[in-house]
Amino acid sequence: MQVLPHIYKPPSTTSDRNQDLPETLPSVVAIGFFDGVHRGHREIFLKARRVADRLGGLVRIITFLEHPSRFFRPDADFHYLSTVEEKLEILKELGVDVIHLASFDQEVANLGAWDFCKRILVGEMNMRALMVGHDFAMGKNRSGTVAVLTEYGKSLGFEAVPVSAVASDDGYPISSTRIRALVASGDVGLAGNLMGRPYTLSGTMVSGRGLGRQIGFPTLNLEWPSTKILPANGVYATRVDLEGGHFDGVTNVGRRPTVGGEGITVETHVLSQEGTVADALNAVSPAFLSVQFVDRLRSERKFDSVEALADQIRRDIEAARERLE
Repeated sequence: MQVLPHIYKPPSTTSDRNQDLPETLPSVVAIGFFDGVHRGHREIFLKARRVADRLGGLVRIITFLEHPSRFFRPDADFHYLSTVEEKLEILKELGVDVIHLASFDQEVANLGAWDFCKRILVGEMNMRALMVGHDFAMGKNRSGTVAVLTEYGKSLGFEAVPVSAVASDDGYPISSTRIRALVASGDVGLAGNLMGRPYTLSGTMVSGRGLGRQIGFPTLNLEWPSTKILPANGVYATRVDLEGGHFDGVTNVGRRPTVGGEGITVETHVLSQEGTVADALNAVSPAFLSVQFVDRLRSERKFDSVEALADQIRRDIEAARERLE
């Protein structure tokens, strides 16, 4: 019985690491959902890399396709900071050798901490070190606390390696829960600081109603993954990655009440309308678009006229240029 069937080996990102290392080597393991792969997570992976290098072994990450809370509360409205694909892409850069992607199902939920350690971590992965944070717990009913795992390690031949929580400038620990709340409230500036990079929505560029073009501010319209958190309605200074170029932009998230919009849209006016952007605006086929949210400029509101809206957009553009400098 293989509880963790999905294995992903990131391509080598450094010239001195051999991706053909045998999987029988000693392993240093970190377990978690790692939503957003924020600064606290990075500290875990960097420390794991140092321990693995000392042991001459591999860094293995065990993570899940969906957050475990979705198993216990399937009807909960849960949105993520990163898709699985985005998470794997970030982990490529952090010295991870093997990633196990597991479905958190009844079988996993029923595994006791001792069985999980003995049969899977030590028996199948040759684990010699397990990274544990101050509030880490694993196994059925979260019975595998740090103290318990430390004792298990003495019997099974592995070390429980403590990792201190990384705090933000205000002294509070960095957590995915806190960052999700910040993004949802529109505080993308602080969220990006805690993540170590701007919060990003990526997806396919889709056709809009063309209203921005009519008032002199054509936009790129994003179809984003429905699993991701959408920043609060408002106007943001953003950076845009479009196939073939990187640009500054102003992005509106919301319902466009001045022009009678229906449903939430993510529309970006790029502060350069030449070359790649002009081609994208005129393209019929969809293109890949990535929007990095740097700072919130204002909330969304309804204006008395389209002319008043256009005047405000001009002020938004100037404000975005200042923030992005």
